[in-house]
Amino acid sequence: MRKSAILLIVLIVLIMGTWFLWPSGEMPTEAPQITGNNSGNYVSKRTEPTDIIILKIAHEMPETHPQHTALTQIFAPLVESGSDWKIRVEIYPDQKLGNEAAYMEGVRKGTVEMCIGSQTIAGLLPWLGITELPYLFKDYEHFIEVMNSDIGTELTEGLDELGLVNIGWTTNGFRQVSLTTVHIEGENRVLRIGSDGTEPNRYVLKAMGYNPRTVDMKQLTVAIQQSLVEGHDFPLMTAFYNGWTNNQKYLQVTRHILDYDMYLINNDFWESLDEPERILIMDAAEASANYEAELLLAAEEEIMENFKNTGVPIVEYDPMSIMDDVNAFNLEWIGDDAKLKLLYERILRYRDE
Repeated sequence: MRKSAILLIVLIVLIMGTWFLWPSGEMPTEAPQITGNNSGNYVSKRTEPTDIIILKIAHEMPETHPQHTALTQIFAPLVESGSDWKIRVEIYPDQKLGNEAAYMEGVRKGTVEMCIGSQTIAGLLPWLGITELPYLFKDYEHFIEVMNSDIGTELTEGLDELGLVNIGWTTNGFRQVSLTTVHIEGENRVLRIGSDGTEPNRYVLKAMGYNPRTVDMKQLTVAIQQSLVEGHDFPLMTAFYNGWTNNQKYLQVTRHILDYDMYLINNDFWESLDEPERILIMDAAEASANYEAELLLAAEEEIMENFKNTGVPIVEYDPMSIMDDVNAFNLEWIGDDAKLKLLYERILRYRDE
């Protein structure tokens, strides 16, 4: 009898203790809401269960860029609600966890669970660098078709040895030549060609008659203001959302290289998830990438229209005059590597279909 009374008292105390865990004195009847906006770091406002999984995502685009918008409005809500709030997503834009090389190293070591990036990893994989060759991709559809095929899988062979898993592809758009001065035919320009100044990018810009210089993304605004450079060849969206189009005087639509990114996740973290969680995250990544592409295409058209309305010259560049040289460069870059040559031919076949 005494034991039964003690057990009853303990049960009552546990029930009352659980009730007092909630400020209102009532158990919640629905899942807490999340903040899905594109301003600042994304951190969900939810009550944290004891078995919470933190998924930190780093990327280098500003908070207003479609990449961040897609992550906050599509990826994070899908993952959090789909996991019944077990997975909490935290998104850090604008190099807040360092530049791409720094936060990608964090993902490899496991201090950051996931990142959006490509250029840093392209130099570490034997096949992926081929995607940076000039005039390889015809349009966005060609890129997505290739990357979602077995070619995309082959291009990322060896990624697991770096401690990474690719769960999706996305794009930042084609590179265009943007100048802060009126273009004079045949005159060289000092242009920013990307944070790492890849060999294919330097080559094609020189072939078009420009003088490429490597300038860090964070320093480009200052470089333009101090006339250290007279333009850049970033994708239009990247330029616009970083404020580099404010003094636009000339736009040459070249589409010479397609900038892409991968949704890269730490391999150990990935293996710690169960199969339904992995499927959920992959589906969310695909939906986020598709939404970003929609935003990019719509924004590109709007920005082009604004340029026209403000009198900025927009000139379509015809690459036919340099294509023989570009094709020769691409084949020289591939060299005698039989697999690279086969991958190159297969990508071109997709383009010509």
